[in-house]
Amino acid sequence: MFGFENKEKKAETLFRQGNQYYQQKQFSKAIQEYTQALQIFEGSGIYFNRGRAYQYNNEYDKAIADYTKTISIDSKHYGAYCARAGVYLRMENIDKAISDLNEAIRIEPNDEWAYGLRGDAYADKGENDKAISDYTKALSLNPQDMDGLYFNRALVYQNKGLNEKAIEDYTNSINKNPRNSGAYFNRGKIYSDLHEYDNAIADFRHVLRIDPNHQKAKNMENLLMMQKHIKLD
Repeated sequence: MFGFENKEKKAETLFRQGNQYYQQKQFSKAIQEYTQALQIFEGSGIYFNRGRAYQYNNEYDKAIADYTKTISIDSKHYGAYCARAGVYLRMENIDKAISDLNEAIRIEPNDEWAYGLRGDAYADKGENDKAISDYTKALSLNPQDMDGLYFNRALVYQNKGLNEKAIEDYTNSINKNPRNSGAYFNRGKIYSDLHEYDNAIADFRHVLRIDPNHQKAKNMENLLMMQKHIKLD
């Protein structure tokens, strides 16, 4: 019994060390610690965390294998379904991602992670209305600090030609994250298309304050300044 307890303690120590490396974004070192821990104890949490480390290390096949192992140990592991879906999205296997996210939502219907990811999947498939529905659901569950969800929903609105709604969501995204240069740029493009040149120029200048080397924003600002002068003449 004493030897078994020592092994458990050793596995827990390795797991904690792996977590420290993970938090420091030293993913290869984290993987080494998790692997040693798994040689002692095959816990779902260790597989899941090693899967996350593999994912951030861009070792997608290994990440999927670890998430799958996590689910085989704990069939209701919400995080593993979401994380595996995220990898499937990166690998452009959209249908598998949606399948995992459907299961995640069945397990935990009141968390925004799965809805946001499924919104991404539907957007990738061009199913814009479903994407909007899922982004809206995710935002209703957690409207705080969700600039990415507002941004992604704005993209879909923009693709549908719903410019006012897109502007509103880009603005919400900017309010959540004032350094979101993509939201400023895309909102500027819409203002440009609407011939609201002053608003567009202001947005492109915001982009350049965040990223002075953003060539497309420079080009758009110069073009609109020329158009303004031509219109004034």
